[in-house]
Amino acid sequence: MRLISVSLSCILGAWLAQASPIPTSISSLKDLVFIPSNIEAPKAILIPENKAVVNVANQAIALGHNKAAVVANAKDIALANAEALAKAKALAILQAAQKAKLILAQQQRLDQAITVLPLGDSITFGLGAIDLNSYRNQLQERLGLDAVQINFVGSVKSGVMQNNENEGRSGATIDQIAVFADRVLSLKPQVVTLIAGTNDIAQGLDLESAPLRLLNLVTRIQAASPETSILVGSIPPLAIGNRQAHVDAFNQAIQLLLEARERAGQRVQFVDLREVGVADLADGIHPNAVGYVKIGGLFAQAFENALEKGWIQSHIV
Repeated sequence: MRLISVSLSCILGAWLAQASPIPTSISSLKDLVFIPSNIEAPKAILIPENKAVVNVANQAIALGHNKAAVVANAKDIALANAEALAKAKALAILQAAQKAKLILAQQQRLDQAITVLPLGDSITFGLGAIDLNSYRNQLQERLGLDAVQINFVGSVKSGVMQNNENEGRSGATIDQIAVFADRVLSLKPQVVTLIAGTNDIAQGLDLESAPLRLLNLVTRIQAASPETSILVGSIPPLAIGNRQAHVDAFNQAIQLLLEARERAGQRVQFVDLREVGVADLADGIHPNAVGYVKIGGLFAQAFENALEKGWIQSHIV
């Protein structure tokens, strides 16, 4: 809950205009603030105990101003905050509706399920989750809420979900993922979701060049399918072998490289997955069910952004 924030000078300035010397102390903001019954107060203005504001009120009373005047001013402050919060809430609802309308319009323009190639290593495959659905199931379900239908493609099948095609290769490094990608990019997916680099970091393979090798993989995808939108995730944490510093450096480097591509007008988006923490790992390497849900949700947000920007083409040949 947010506390109503008012300065000492503002409160005293308003209260000093009242003049009724009844120096009665108060003990709680519950004595100060009330909202008329016909006003539905948002939770954010149901003020909890706040010693600072209570102290200010007591100072005003001690200076010779009565409790009724204090309550009147506190009520004015509360109602002003309620009105501001209501306007902010209405604006947020409007913006969400406009975004949903735009996404739906883009989906209707496409008029068919969007083909998505989940590309990567064992994280894309789904190791660490009992159902092996990886982040793919959450991505599909989340986009379904926006009436966006997707069709996963790839030469691998994993997970109990029906739409379970992908190109997730257990143990694959960035360079190996590039080879696997070459075999399936003839499918011309409209979107590629990519997570790569975990095995390079875990195995200590040429760590300094790893970010550039990932960028080369992105370039390779663009060359094979220029109209494809590429959503590249940061790699999850590693809780083995003191590798986390290398994970952090890799993620920071690829963020800079990929954001530069997007600024240059390319359909490439960095997807920050660093919300996934060590507690979201099943074995120190692979996400658990909670981690995969987080990853799927973050990819869904990136997917929605790509739709809003008009990146996703209706048919790629």
